Amino acid sequence: MAEMHKGYAKALFMISEEDDSTEEINKQIQELAGIFEDNLSYIQLLSAPNIAKTERVFLLQELLGDKYNENLKNFLMYMCQKNIIGEIQGCAEEFDNLYREFKKISIAYVKSSVPLTEEQKEKLKTRLETVSGRNVTLECMVEEGLIGGVKVEMNGIIYDGSVKRKLEEIKKVIEQ
Repeated sequence: MAEMHKGYAKALFMISEEDDSTEEINKQIQELAGIFEDNLSYIQLLSAPNIAKTERVFLLQELLGDKYNENLKNFLMYMCQKNIIGEIQGCAEEFDNLYREFKKISIAYVKSSVPLTEEQKEKLKTRLETVSGRNVTLECMVEEGLIGGVKVEMNGIIYDGSVKRKLEEIKKVIEQ
């Protein structure tokens, strides 16, 4: 059951491709996953075995209203009826992975010793897009443990341009 969310997310993604709503559904499912994460008691309510399925589905319909894509609403109603609405977080994450792969978008997690300027971010983004051949979104954070430089993790690859790593390389050369 641990991987169940992947199959469900893939099915929703395939449906969203048919009506060209992948971007809309991705935004909406991320929003809903955040709402449910902030209100875990609501997920528990929608999963409570002592509450009739029809009542749980009604509660979910009330929450969703007319604000969300019809295919997404049907998907969530199905999950509620099957008592697997608790898988929404995993579905949202997997849907986002599928969406980013479909759109050739990569997230680069950037760690630097000081905040990067907008100019530095743009140069780094352009360089990473050239290297990867993908659209890149930067997630920048300051890591106080870095002496200087930048560390980037993208698509499972770490690009370490930190001063610490450069000093380690120099040390290896000297020791040889």
